[in-house]
Amino acid sequence: MNLEAQKYWESFCLKNGVSQASLYEIFAFGNTKEHADELADLVLEGKKTGTSSGYELYQMDNEPLPKVGDYSVVVNSSKVPIGIIQTVEVMILPWKEITEELAATEGEGDLSLMYW
Repeated sequence: MNLEAQKYWESFCLKNGVSQASLYEIFAFGNTKEHADELADLVLEGKKTGTSSGYELYQMDNEPLPKVGDYSVVVNSSKVPIGIIQTVEVMILPWKEITEELAATEGEGDLSLMYW
């Protein structure tokens, strides 16, 4: 357990009147140290407002899908908490239905679907 992230969560709950029993997870974006830090910075800058995952990965890892209202403590590559996000919408779409607008919420590159 990441004690620093847990304390960050507890402080957030006290400050915002959120029950500490609310469902939350601790995670870093990306799959490399550099990518985790780049994406964390985009979150802090307000450029990354959406994220995506492969549906099949949830099934393979026997993990529940995100639900509206879930909280996440986002950490950087050093496992330092950088912020808390809340799931406001969950969509399950085939790749061919991803729009330019959805790709832009990822906050990366030129915000285009082609880049993403």
